[in-house]
Amino acid sequence: MGLFGASLLTIGVIQGMLPDMVAGASELLRKVLSFPPLLWIGQRSYGLYLWHWPLAVIAHYLYGPDRSPLINLLVLALTLAVAELSYRFVETPVRRYGFRGCARMVWQWLRTDRMKLVPLSITVAVIGACFASTAMAVHSAPQMTSAQTAVENGKKAAQERLQAKKEARASASASAAADPQQSQDPSAAPSPGPSGDSQPKVDSSQVTIIGDSIVVATQPDLYDTMPDAQVDAEEGRTIDKVIPIVKSMASNGQLRKTVVISVAANSTFAPGQLEQILETLPQDSKLVVVTGFGPSNLTWIENSNSIIREFAQKNSSRVVLADWNSTIREELQKNPTLMTSDGVHPDLSGQVIYARVITEAVAKAQS
Repeated sequence: MGLFGASLLTIGVIQGMLPDMVAGASELLRKVLSFPPLLWIGQRSYGLYLWHWPLAVIAHYLYGPDRSPLINLLVLALTLAVAELSYRFVETPVRRYGFRGCARMVWQWLRTDRMKLVPLSITVAVIGACFASTAMAVHSAPQMTSAQTAVENGKKAAQERLQAKKEARASASASAAADPQQSQDPSAAPSPGPSGDSQPKVDSSQVTIIGDSIVVATQPDLYDTMPDAQVDAEEGRTIDKVIPIVKSMASNGQLRKTVVISVAANSTFAPGQLEQILETLPQDSKLVVVTGFGPSNLTWIENSNSIIREFAQKNSSRVVLADWNSTIREELQKNPTLMTSDGVHPDLSGQVIYARVITEAVAKAQS
């Protein structure tokens, strides 16, 4: 009979035995699924699936990602109501009478009383507006969100900045070889970057920054304030990924004396993770940890911030807090347009503030 035939026979025997073996469990499951609220949801599941999306899109564009939980409850209530209307007046009649039968019934109903056109027209208009607004939102949406655009622009600008730095160093080396006296001239030393009374002084050659997509987007501004910083940033990076990176860089002697960690946007920090990072660093190193900011529905950000603040307070001799969360909250009171559409990534003006927060924390760590 062969292996394949034997397998089919075995499966058939098992299937034949299952009803008797799990009869009790099946009966219990049948009772659970027959619970009236679950039965109601099951019968209207397609309507719930169909209607929740346009209503959610409209709520997002009207109230933004950081909308009140009451708005989300309202969207849920409207979804249930519209799904019930759809089930009662569209799905059930079509299943019972077919499309043509329903069309004849509607036509006869309208012929008996033309005043019935008013509520029908309103209903059709509301449904049409939902579909039209959703279609327009999807059609007019850019290929990339403003957050994605900020990240991509940050990548491009950072690559250009690094390439220009390499070319400048190569040119300086060539000039030094041609004119040794020029290489010894103090005036030929590279500029430490933008200066000013409000610009904190840092030794950026001793700074390592490890971060997520926010750091990716903000690299140009970080290089403006810390031109010689070592930046290792990647989209979607979490604290779990940072720990092995820090250990690897430390074992290879790549870590500098001031290490900045900024990955609070993507996952919840667990107790002890920051301690692992601090233990990995040399005793003469300082650690700067950046708090995260985002819409209130991203609950892990605030949880991570609590762990970060407590950790910084307990280890104040070696750890400095870069409180991006508190700073941007204050700045948003003055200018609500500092963040991109996702409420997590800063826009161009917000990126300047983000870089300033980190630079000030680094300056404090190095003082």
